[in-house]
Order: sequence, then C-alpha cells, then structure tokens
Amino acid sequence: MMRTTSTRRLGAAAAALGAALLVSLAFGAGAANASTTTSTLTPDQVAALQAKMDTYGVPAAQQDGLIAKIEAGQPLDADTGAAPVSTSTVTIGYENETVERYADGSFAATVTPDPSATSSSHLIQPLATDSITGCTRSTGAGVTVYSGCTVKRDTLQITLSFKVTYHVAAATTQIESIGAQSTVDIQCAGGTCTLNTYKITEKTATSNYKATALLKVYAVGIAGSSSSYPYLQFNLSAGGATSLTHNF
Repeated sequence: MMRTTSTRRLGAAAAALGAALLVSLAFGAGAANASTTTSTLTPDQVAALQAKMDTYGVPAAQQDGLIAKIEAGQPLDADTGAAPVSTSTVTIGYENETVERYADGSFAATVTPDPSATSSSHLIQPLATDSITGCTRSTGAGVTVYSGCTVKRDTLQITLSFKVTYHVAAATTQIESIGAQSTVDIQCAGGTCTLNTYKITEKTATSNYKATALLKVYAVGIAGSSSSYPYLQFNLSAGGATSLTHNF
C-alpha cells in the first residue's frame, strides 16, 4: 500500500531559487537496435519488482502486465518517452522526489536537491523511504553548502543514484565532491548494468557552462534494447539554479 503524503508541485519550489527539473525520457545515441529477446526473471527478482510496485502504488491489476513486458523484452511506458498521466512531488529535508505515472502502470521517480526547502516544516515522508537521506544545508560567510544530497532516477527496471556535495556563493558555485563509488546505487531488472562512467565532469559553474556530475552505465537487455548507455547527470548553474537530466 502506498503511503498517503502531502504533495506540492516542483515548480513552486523551483521559483524560489530557480531550481528546475529537466526531463528527457529516451535512450541515448549509444542505444543499439531494438530486440525482442526475452529475459527470465528469478522468483526473487519478481518479488523485488512487486515490492517496488507496491511501494509506488502500482495497481495490482497492472502489475502482472508490467512483469510480462519486462520478461518479453518490451519497453515500459516510463522508458519510452511517453507522456505521464500524472505527476506529484513530495519533499523531505532539502530533497524532492517527483513521481511520474504512466498509462501502463509504470512509473519514474526522480530525486534532486531542493535549495528552496529551508524549514523543518518541509519534512514529509517520501514514497521510497530509503531513497532520500542525509542531505544537509549549512551557511556562512556568504556561502551555502548542500552536503550528501541524493541524485536519483528510479523506474521499475533501472535505478541509478549517487550523492553530491556542492556550494553556492556569489563568487563561485561548485560541485565539491560526489559520493564514493561504493555508495553508488545501480540496479537493473530483466537485463544487466555495469558501471561505465562516474565522475565530476565540470567542477565549477560559469556564465557559459554548468558544473556537472555524471553516472553512466552500460546496459544489456533493458527496456527492449539489446544495449544502451543509460545515464544520470546532475547540473549546477552559476547562481545556484540546479537541474537534473537523465536518459533512460
């Protein structure tokens, strides 16, 4: 059973400090030709998928169909670029979790730091209780530091997640660090994923360039593709506007 939570639109939070969530739901240029090959899920994998669907409130009537799609190597709506039928956002601490739901019952949950959340009154229980933890905010001498914040994209088939620490100041805006490789979360169902790239690609934001951190994996047999390179990228603009791009 999905938890009942208070919700608010991400746009309202974004207006405060120019935060934005940029969505790009498609496989990248590295995707190979589509494949109709089937995959065999183990009972443990099926149970894990059912637990995730229960957490995110996927109707029981649609759960078997989603698992059948995965086993047949067919892409879910959440992984095809289809428009979501509904979107909602919950906030805990300084992070937002936005959940997009699709016609076939699939979903995409995206987590990003929310610099506008400055009060403990924003502490709302997220849908996935283990997905949003530890992000703290501290200020001093004109600098605001966001530490240990989660950047995450979670669909039924793929989970990519990492931690980021960054600061915003009038003089400089930088990604200070990303979490150790051992803290990166990569999960794939109905295929395999291996780490391809995990690094800060641009440390300092300028008027012309965003500071960026990238997590990219090599995936085989995910969402109907024989191979692809799903990625999750955190962007930080000069002045402190944050955005997240992903390419599942």
